[in-house]
Amino acid sequence: MPSQDHSETIRSLRRVRWAQVLVPFAIGLALVGTAVQSWVTVQRAATTVAMSQGRRMLRVVRRSLGPPFPPTQERLERVLNMHEDLGLRCVAMPDEDGGTPVIAGDCKLPPEEVRRLLDDPPPLGVLRIDRNVGMVGGRPRWRRGFGAASPDAGHWAHSRSMLIVFEPLEAHALQRSVNRSLVVALAALLALIAAAIVLWRLSRRAEQLQESAESDRRLVTLGEMSAVLAHEIRNPLAALKGHAQLLLERLGDTGAPREKAARVVAEAQRLERLTEDLLSFVRSSQVSPVPVDPAAVLREAVRDVDPAQIDVDTAAAPASWRLDPVRIHQALVNLLRNAVDASPAGTHAEASVAREGEALGFRVRDRGLGVPAGDAERIFEPFYTTRAQGTGLGLAVARRIVELHGGAVTAHTHPEGGAEFRVVIP
Repeated sequence: MPSQDHSETIRSLRRVRWAQVLVPFAIGLALVGTAVQSWVTVQRAATTVAMSQGRRMLRVVRRSLGPPFPPTQERLERVLNMHEDLGLRCVAMPDEDGGTPVIAGDCKLPPEEVRRLLDDPPPLGVLRIDRNVGMVGGRPRWRRGFGAASPDAGHWAHSRSMLIVFEPLEAHALQRSVNRSLVVALAALLALIAAAIVLWRLSRRAEQLQESAESDRRLVTLGEMSAVLAHEIRNPLAALKGHAQLLLERLGDTGAPREKAARVVAEAQRLERLTEDLLSFVRSSQVSPVPVDPAAVLREAVRDVDPAQIDVDTAAAPASWRLDPVRIHQALVNLLRNAVDASPAGTHAEASVAREGEALGFRVRDRGLGVPAGDAERIFEPFYTTRAQGTGLGLAVARRIVELHGGAVTAHTHPEGGAEFRVVIP
């Protein structure tokens, strides 16, 4: 079981990991929220600034034009050139007869539209024209004529109606500034999110290393204890088993004494297997891979377990693979024995070997109830077993051997039923 200090360390690492994610994310959201609020405020302010600039521009243009009205095309062009650096892009005024207006510059509007705006300005006298702003100041006055042929006849009186189109330079400068701020805030948010992801992974890696170190510490302690126990038990157990076998041979073929002696021998053999598993588990972490035939290794392991209860498929196996044949044989025997024990009477376990991309894959499937929910990793822990007669070391030894080869062992419930163990060795 994990120590209390280890559990507290893991909890602390998890709290730190969540803090490392939530704090930068909250700061980033605050930055973006502030930038968006500033952007909205500046958009509103930009309209006010543009209208203020337009009113100033109207006054400046009127003073620059001066009387008489309406001005000539040349005067409008001259005034436009004078104030172009302030953002003025177009000036238009009605002509003396109220016909085609006098236009200087590019209003980006047809003359008919300019005339309509001069005759009937929009609400507030302001309209948006692409990135520019149009503003109409004053209204033309119609004076009824004297002595005209028709009572409706008349002419345009002295008028100061004017349309200017200007680029709101100050408003655009404000918008560019706040846009840069928004981009910087978004970039900061992305950077904080990236940093949070990196910190999360580093923290998760630290937690995994902590768990691995704790697991290694437990395995070392377990190994030392197991080695001592196996050494101390092995010799007396051999003597006990030998004397029980001699006693069994001298007893008759039937009777209670023989049954008791046979039980002593069976239990001694079970203890002997346990000591062998313990010694296998604590054996030096060394393997000696050599080119071998993986199909032959699997078939030999099947023969050592029970070939009558295991269906073997080696058709897709490669001709050679670098393995430690003795250690892999031991791992496969443990997996096969586990599959045979889990399969009900009258059913066959399955075993196969094949090349899987750049790796070698062994598969062992039983016909049992499958892997219990949540136990896909726990079943590989030392001394964990669901069988009354199991030692709980077979799968742990198999995983250790495969990991020494740089591979991995996984377990899952097969879609058609039963547990399937998959060994992958690069």
